[in-house]
Amino acid sequence: MLEGLGDIDWSAFDGAYGPCAEAPGILRAVADPDPEAAGEGWFEFCSSIWHQGTVYPVTVRAVPFLIELAVTDGVHRRDRLLHALGSLTDPDRCDGPDLPAVREAIVAGSAALRPPIGDPDPAVRAAAAYALGRCGDLGPLQDRWGTEQDPAVRAALLLALHHNGAAGEGLLRAASAESGPVPAAVALAYSKGALALPRAIVTAAAASFAACKEWQTPWSRQAVLDEVFERLDAESVDALAAALQDTDRRGREMLGHALLIRFQASRSAPAVLMPRIRALLTDPDAAVVEAAVTATAHAGTAASEVADLLAHIAAGPGVSASVAVDPAVVARVVVDSGKPGSVAADPGVSARVAADPGELVRVAPESGEMFRDASGAGGPDRNAARAGEMVRDAAGAGEPDRDRDPAGLRRGAGDLPVYPEPAATALVTLVRLRDRRSRDPVLAAWAAGFRTAADDPLGAGYGPEFDPVVLAALRRRITAMIAAGARRPLVDAVAMLEGWGPRAAPAVPELIAALPVVDAPASRVLAAIGPAAHQALPALRQVGGTRAGHAVWQLTGDSETLLAATADLLGSRRLSAYELGFAADLGVGAGPLVPLLRTAIAHEPANIPEAEVRLAAARLLWGATGDAGEVLPIVEAALRGDHLRDFETSPDWTDPAVRNAAALAADLAPAGERLQPLLRSVLHDRLACVPAARALWRHGADPAGLVAPLLDGVAGGAGSQALDLLVEMKATSAVSRLTELADSDERSDATGLWDDIVWADERFQRESRAAVIRIRTGVSSDTFRE
Repeated sequence: MLEGLGDIDWSAFDGAYGPCAEAPGILRAVADPDPEAAGEGWFEFCSSIWHQGTVYPVTVRAVPFLIELAVTDGVHRRDRLLHALGSLTDPDRCDGPDLPAVREAIVAGSAALRPPIGDPDPAVRAAAAYALGRCGDLGPLQDRWGTEQDPAVRAALLLALHHNGAAGEGLLRAASAESGPVPAAVALAYSKGALALPRAIVTAAAASFAACKEWQTPWSRQAVLDEVFERLDAESVDALAAALQDTDRRGREMLGHALLIRFQASRSAPAVLMPRIRALLTDPDAAVVEAAVTATAHAGTAASEVADLLAHIAAGPGVSASVAVDPAVVARVVVDSGKPGSVAADPGVSARVAADPGELVRVAPESGEMFRDASGAGGPDRNAARAGEMVRDAAGAGEPDRDRDPAGLRRGAGDLPVYPEPAATALVTLVRLRDRRSRDPVLAAWAAGFRTAADDPLGAGYGPEFDPVVLAALRRRITAMIAAGARRPLVDAVAMLEGWGPRAAPAVPELIAALPVVDAPASRVLAAIGPAAHQALPALRQVGGTRAGHAVWQLTGDSETLLAATADLLGSRRLSAYELGFAADLGVGAGPLVPLLRTAIAHEPANIPEAEVRLAAARLLWGATGDAGEVLPIVEAALRGDHLRDFETSPDWTDPAVRNAAALAADLAPAGERLQPLLRSVLHDRLACVPAARALWRHGADPAGLVAPLLDGVAGGAGSQALDLLVEMKATSAVSRLTELADSDERSDATGLWDDIVWADERFQRESRAAVIRIRTGVSSDTFRE
């Protein structure tokens, strides 16, 4: 076995990490009869020879040996090796310039893969069917179809035949009457062929999916039912969903997951399939309900049709809106949340704590430890006094101690237990729908000491309209989170106030208390409140830093704090492009920083973060002096990618420094004329395409030549920014494509993270339609934007 392996100069063939001299050792390890050694060898194979789906010159050279191992009795996990050989021919599973050569080598040796189709092990037979099917070797597959008895192997054979066009309508209909996963494989074959699923097959397919929940096949890169729901036509999906509703608990739970996938693929699906969701939300099985709630979270605005059920589920078990916020309970929950089997303190402790704040340490000594760590002090008496101080502050009794050191809280990663599922996800969906029935469950969850999954959306664009009841609750929560040292919920609670502007003014005292712990969100909210936040100015100046300094400047026009913080930053080793950006608003007011900025831009960056810092300093310098000549070489170097000279990058590489350079080039217009060739070279970059197009347009480029890359950017995730530029350029030639993107039933690519795909796509639809109206009417404002 492996004859000739040592005769090859393997160092002449590159793998994932350069010359792959280790290849013979890896292949010998895969051949080792010891399962553990063979497993380690396979791990190394998938690291050096076939890395995360990428193939290399060494992969081509290794193919004959991999085939030999796959067909040799006694080699461990031959099914895995056969599966790999099939995958190595699949461009949907592999990539790299050597992929055609890898496939050619496997197809050339495929005759050796025929014997395993009759192997005693059904897993080997099924994997052999996959490998032979990928190679297009039909003869052995057709012969085996007539004799194979194992249902899982028959499913593999059927899909291999279908892949090669050898499974016609008659064979598929006949196979749908078989047992095990075969009818499910039939449904997958119909979906891959873009064919409607015949009514006569639907019930058998549904029963097969329910009975074979764990069945997987290399012919699908995801759960098989999910792919079927993603590919089938709407009528077939609805019929299969109805049939799955009539199966057992496993089938109904699978249906919930499959509906989620369908919602992410088809814009019309949520409205059409919401009656199926309603039925699942009232299912007697808790797992089915949870799957349905998760699917509903991906249904977008169509979820409003079942908001009544979501409101009931969101209330959660045993959570009452009448529970009062108790800092002692919250502190205990924080400490206990990571301990198996722990529970929050009895709510009755609040009465004892109110009478004697030191009681917190006695009933929850872990909390005393937390407060001791935060204060940097020791001793039981000091612990009790410290806890009492925090509890009094949280309860609103007396004036907070403004001089206490918050460093312990800033270091702490305090958190609260998360509101349980499926109530948490139901609550998130209600919040995103801006359904007022979300308010009471949120308040009840907070009062009971939970952090809800809805807290992030509340502070990130999905928050409800101003509500004085919620404002009062947030004020109590901010105070309680400071007392408990729960930093993450504190950040969420403060951030929720930002969208309310001046109406959040009653919370200024709480925001002042939060400033030393969470200066970034607290500073933003105080600035958004405006003149009513002037009482916070001493605290903002005391906290210092670029974020608080920027808030002081916004509130008063006084730049002293911001300039001092930026100067400190420029003189330190902790330079941050983000922090430098706060001073960019000062314009010529940043003049005192010019010497430091010139020093900063003189540093040659060796990576992306350093390049971003240099660009941020260049932007500040240009704003302060108005001299484009000083900063053009910096922009030019970033657009060339000089900071990546020691790195290998792929064609689809995206570089945030290039995006920032293009944005600065746009602002420098018309002084950056010489940058046009470099700007055109980055129009393919999904991060840089919009600022590069804007820079080219401002430097006199014909808008007609920029429409195509901007439309690619719209479809590829650039979204709102690309749409705004198309409107600004009055790009009438984009109207047809924008209308097509908005009206298609297919979701737009890359419009959001996985949890946000549908909601972001709905927003994209609305904005695309508004952009079309704005282009046609010549209205360049946001009049039509939500």
